[in-house]
Amino acid sequence: MTLPPMYAPAGVKDFSGVWAQFMGIPQQGDGIPAPSRLRDFAEAPATEAWVYACVRRLFVSAQSVPLRVMVKRGKDLVRSEDAPRRGDAQDLQYLLDNINPVSMNGADFRGYTCAGMFGVGGGAYWRKVRGVRGGPTQELYWLPATDVTPEKDPAIVGAVRKYVYAPNGTALREEYGPRDVLAFRAPNFADPVALLSPLSSARYEVATNRMAGQQMAATLANWSIPPGAWVIPKGEEVSTQDEGLIRRALRALRGPRNAGKVPILPAGLEWKPLALNPKDAEW
Repeated sequence: MTLPPMYAPAGVKDFSGVWAQFMGIPQQGDGIPAPSRLRDFAEAPATEAWVYACVRRLFVSAQSVPLRVMVKRGKDLVRSEDAPRRGDAQDLQYLLDNINPVSMNGADFRGYTCAGMFGVGGGAYWRKVRGVRGGPTQELYWLPATDVTPEKDPAIVGAVRKYVYAPNGTALREEYGPRDVLAFRAPNFADPVALLSPLSSARYEVATNRMAGQQMAATLANWSIPPGAWVIPKGEEVSTQDEGLIRRALRALRGPRNAGKVPILPAGLEWKPLALNPKDAEW
């Protein structure tokens, strides 16, 4: 940090830029805004332990519950495999169990769909792939909600003209008609077509937890560095070798395990401690 004039000892050279670079202090601040985009919420399980735990429970629970196709026999419903004749119901059951031969199995397919709808994105999309000449669906593919943009029909509430699939970080862009996409959406009374993440109600808690975690990590990483300044005699310059020695000395002081260590300073430098209370020293 750059010391105010009232605290800077006489003869102190300002190399706050070097200090900030070494300590990893950004020059423009490091504020963490509250997540607002769907992609921000999709990244939450990787940065928040409680979000990951909740999403993982949804994922594992959905994996263990198979999707069953039932057919009507008289007044009763029976499973498709118990039907007297093979038909569309058994083909649909096979599709839900096997999904596709490329990306994932039926259990993972259910897990991503459930966790995406009820845990992270507030919705999920299935892409249906038919045969060369059309006909029934032959394969299903899960599409990340963050990579799909529905284009609405302004004349009909809740109607979609097409779905645009553009994976992040790639040049791929594909358009699918409404009949080729199954959309699952959580309630969103402001816009029935747009997905509303369940985490949006906790967006400020997510941001607060991230900032508190980073502050605590920084506090522990810099635990043993006392507040002070290197005093350089007037008329002398700090050489590149001296700067390297100072960096090594600071590195040896950082962290709780290095508490109590005493650095050896280059000749001609003097350490001047600054009297700060613990709260000010932390900042």
